Amino acid sequence: MNKDIIARGGFFTKKDEKDEFFLEFNGEEMPVFKEYQYLSLPFKFSGKEHITGQLIERAKNNKTSFYEEILKDEDAKKIMDNFFYEMEHNPSFTKQIIDVTLPQVYIQDTLMNEVGFDNTLEGSIAKVISAWEHLSDFYCIEGLVGGDGKINPLKKGNGSALAGFIDDLEDKLPYIKSRLDNEDWTKSILQLSHVIGREYTQIDDAVDLLSKIKKPLELDEDELKYGVESIDSLVKTNFVENLDIASFYNTLIRFHNWMPSELKKGKNTGDSYDSTCKPSKVALAENKNIEIGKLVSEMSNDATSPKGVALSIFANRKEIGDKKEIEKLVNSTNFEIDNHILHNIDEFYTLTYEDPTFYEGLVGGKWKGLKMLHDTKKALGLNYELPEGYVITSIGINKFLEDAGILSILEENSYKLNKNHVKEINKLIDDNSLDEKLLEPAKKMSDNLIARSSMYGEDGDNNYAGVYESIGSNKENLESSIKGVIKSYFTSDAIFERRNHSAPKNKDKVKGVNYGILDYPNISVIVLDIIEGESGVLIYNNGDSEISQGKDVVNGKYEKFEKGSMEEIIKHFDCKTIKHDLKQLHNLYGGIDVEYVSNNEGIHLVQMRALPENAEQLGEVPKDCPIIEYKSFDDIKDSIIDYRFVAKLDFLKDENCNDRQLEIYKFMKRNEDTLEGIKGALPGPSHIPNRIRSRHAPYEMIDI
Repeated sequence: MNKDIIARGGFFTKKDEKDEFFLEFNGEEMPVFKEYQYLSLPFKFSGKEHITGQLIERAKNNKTSFYEEILKDEDAKKIMDNFFYEMEHNPSFTKQIIDVTLPQVYIQDTLMNEVGFDNTLEGSIAKVISAWEHLSDFYCIEGLVGGDGKINPLKKGNGSALAGFIDDLEDKLPYIKSRLDNEDWTKSILQLSHVIGREYTQIDDAVDLLSKIKKPLELDEDELKYGVESIDSLVKTNFVENLDIASFYNTLIRFHNWMPSELKKGKNTGDSYDSTCKPSKVALAENKNIEIGKLVSEMSNDATSPKGVALSIFANRKEIGDKKEIEKLVNSTNFEIDNHILHNIDEFYTLTYEDPTFYEGLVGGKWKGLKMLHDTKKALGLNYELPEGYVITSIGINKFLEDAGILSILEENSYKLNKNHVKEINKLIDDNSLDEKLLEPAKKMSDNLIARSSMYGEDGDNNYAGVYESIGSNKENLESSIKGVIKSYFTSDAIFERRNHSAPKNKDKVKGVNYGILDYPNISVIVLDIIEGESGVLIYNNGDSEISQGKDVVNGKYEKFEKGSMEEIIKHFDCKTIKHDLKQLHNLYGGIDVEYVSNNEGIHLVQMRALPENAEQLGEVPKDCPIIEYKSFDDIKDSIIDYRFVAKLDFLKDENCNDRQLEIYKFMKRNEDTLEGIKGALPGPSHIPNRIRSRHAPYEMIDI
């Protein structure tokens, strides 16, 4: 059978719209990027991940698309419809799906990049195709947050100014760095670090790379101030609407283009997305068809993986390379990748303070807070102490759950765990042993330890105070203590709290929607040295703050409590010795909830939870303003309007806009006093609408 070597996706574009990247070849328009993204996530989060591979193979064999094959399969279509219904009405579900998947994707990318390939045209195209299929969840997220798709639930609403602001920062950060002194710049990248989940030094490296690849955008004093203030606002803001969630992650994925791929200290210092980008570059160099090479090279400045996909499409059409040889090499490369991931994923079972990665979906909210405390102390020379420790990641815990037979129970019963499931799960936890690698780092620690929960959502959007366990231990009993923490994920209280995570009031709930977050395992466990001493809890806000201190404050037993301005109440507590440090933390991260322990060695901060506020939504595009319709980029080039107006930019659907975003930005800057909003032909979470909203202008999608 003459089957396709790369399957079309077919969900993330409309027939009457151009792909994000497209080519015109022999008079034919060829979609390249979104047309080849697969709608895989519904199957991953319904415990039917194997269906993704089946649908890809059917699409190849039938020369159809992934989406067409879904529509032909009643069970697959039902899974897709339920998934989208849940996403549309439950943004917490949307955010969890993305938060949990992206860390897995970045680790996969890192490991796949270690798998070599034959440096021929056929070998490099085979690696592109293999890596592309292995990263189907990533490209699915990118398609969803990019806004296209027949029934995509993430493009509705008006959005906030901050959600897509990282897009705006891409051009501004090199100039901001050049204008700030070292301390102020360090504070800004610490704040971005908190937002992105990667160490501040790596963000600094990314900005240096940006300054070499892109010409830095020079800013006037007002723009410089606005950029710094927006970074400050970004770190203190929580996104709770689907459009904002989509816009934020769309820009975050793009910003990762510039981040180093080092997720674990001393490992892999290449570029992100190199598992597809590196073979794409080799394929382009090895291609001998001058016409096709020129066409693909000119597609876009910084779109490397789409160039690899484009060459794969040409190979599939037998325009370049040996199609049969590529198909054979895809099979062998898939085997090598699967084998390499299987035997090397354990590198990411644990992370320490020195490791540069702390995505919340990987380490939970509590470790994220500790990691930020560590990095802030190191970067700014602060005086508080931290307990020694490490985190067992959700990947390490999930492997235990998988081997014990628990993962399949959770995948099949998310949102419907009952007492019988919990009883079975607890028995399986008791009957199976943890991988020794989860316990290994504790051998270098003291014998006075505590295992603490660090679940997804804990110490983040919601508090979950007292819901998950912290269990004192020593090295001999550590495995039992860690298992006890894992069991606390399955208590009735924990399940109830997850069901009510950011759920609307009863009158606002939509029938048939499972609100809250999934019971899909988002479990991480921290192992720390126990710090003996007087404990305290401090909530530091702009308004009234409060401190309580005693022998067992975490469990509500305290000897001293005061409420009022932090300036006044801190005088009577042990933590007054780090008053300057606490003020720095508050200035950087906004409202904070901090646990501390005081002893002769100083003040030890053992937890920090940020208290962000929900993003303020922009209004709709005004209905009472005159609409000025622009037909091309040339039309907006020198346009200055001296009355209130709305700009209609429906020409965006007809042009490759990826390298022309600054032209729109300059148009908005010239008309910032009169421009009330923009109507455009790009979906809401796309990069251009992100930039438009970051200028505090509402954006409305035009349905063409």
